[in-house]
Amino acid sequence: NHYERLELIMAVTSLDKAKVSIVTTHPFFAAILMKRKLIEDRTIPTAAVDQRGQIYYNPDWFDKLSVDEIVFVLAHEIGHVIGQHASRRGTRHAKKWNIAGDAWINDMLTAAGVGTPIDGGSTTSCQNHQMAPAPAV
Repeated sequence: NHYERLELIMAVTSLDKAKVSIVTTHPFFAAILMKRKLIEDRTIPTAAVDQRGQIYYNPDWFDKLSVDEIVFVLAHEIGHVIGQHASRRGTRHAKKWNIAGDAWINDMLTAAGVGTPIDGGSTTSCQNHQMAPAPAV
């Protein structure tokens, strides 16, 4: 079929498909996602967002996920941006703050039907999430 040939020509990745899915089905998250360049970073285990709202991801980990799981992960990172979790943490315990943020985000995404949660949808399925520090300017 035409789309399969086009996909082979363009080497469309699961990440590309996930971004298209977010744009077509979740415009709120798309408006935030499309303003950010996604940065590959193999030094983090999964995905991360920094204090500026820049999103990082480990491409080796993403290669193991389905498109719907990548949708969930991207929306999850956007959840940290909209919740302003990095700037609001203050002196709170970093790991506990992140786990609480993850739980809030994952519950919100699950209730809204955004993507597919990883590991069966546990509210703390993204415990390896890293809150990356903002890079020096």
